Parts: sequence; C-alpha cells; structure tokens
Amino acid sequence: MKALENEFAQIVKQHRSTIYTVCYMFSKDADEVADLFQESLVNL
Repeated sequence: MKALENEFAQIVKQHRSTIYTVCYMFSKDADEVADLFQESLVNL
C-alpha cells in the first residue's frame, strides 16, 4: 500500500501545475481553487 501512496504522490507532484490550471479555469478565487484542487485529489 505504501508503494501506491508514494506513486500517487509522485504523479501529483509531476502534474500539480496542470491540476491547478484546470482549477483556475473554474474559479479565480485562491481559496476556492485550493478547495477544488483538494477535492480533485480526494476524488482521484
């Protein structure tokens, strides 16, 4: 299980800016973008 968590964390690090860019397409409010980012990761 730890290996999967590490792999997931690595993938998130690689694609963090892309995920944030998509979140900014839905809102310009920084707090809401952070919430969208977090919610996206939870859903993944």
